Amino acid sequence: MQFIQPTPAAQLCQTFAGIETFKIINARYPTHAPHEETPPFVPTEYVPVTLAEWKARAIQATAESQADKSIDHTLHTCECGCVWRSREITLCPLCARHGTILFLDHVHAGDLHGAAYAQEDLLPKTKEQLGPALEAFRALLHRRALLDKRDPWYDKTSRKMIQACYQDLCSGGGTHPKIALAIHFFKEEWARAPEEEKTFCPEVGSFCVLHKHTPLP
Repeated sequence: MQFIQPTPAAQLCQTFAGIETFKIINARYPTHAPHEETPPFVPTEYVPVTLAEWKARAIQATAESQADKSIDHTLHTCECGCVWRSREITLCPLCARHGTILFLDHVHAGDLHGAAYAQEDLLPKTKEQLGPALEAFRALLHRRALLDKRDPWYDKTSRKMIQACYQDLCSGGGTHPKIALAIHFFKEEWARAPEEEKTFCPEVGSFCVLHKHTPLP
């Protein structure tokens, strides 16, 4: 019989179920020392948590969970257009569907790494030299990203694209100083780029820039 891998949502529900079971076992069999004064445990009837309740717990993204706005906090996108941040498997906070993460394909990754290693060997050593070096890398990246006029893939206004480039360099770029400079470039791009549309708990400043004609609720 072929084993069918559970969906990410099912895996998440299984994880919550395991945590719940662990809590019940520890509640019935306390681990405190005999000499410690603790109130007696009074067992209560256990009511199983339904799948709908597990799912509700799994999608409870909150303002607190979205507080980290850094480039390292992975962006997820749903079919409904909602964008939210999560380092774990989560579901859309608006419609409970599974989201996707943007990754570079091998062609775009090749353009990115080619631009990084095409930088001058003499890298900046002062703040004054950093600005021109970053602009030089921007020119290299744009030149390679525009080689195919039908697919000018790099978009400096898309945080999802900026993050995809950043994560690709961090995970597979190596430790060369040229890669470090390229990584710093995308951190700078991230700071200037607006939030994606329909971002769950966005930064107020970026949200206002993106929707300057729409008042905040």
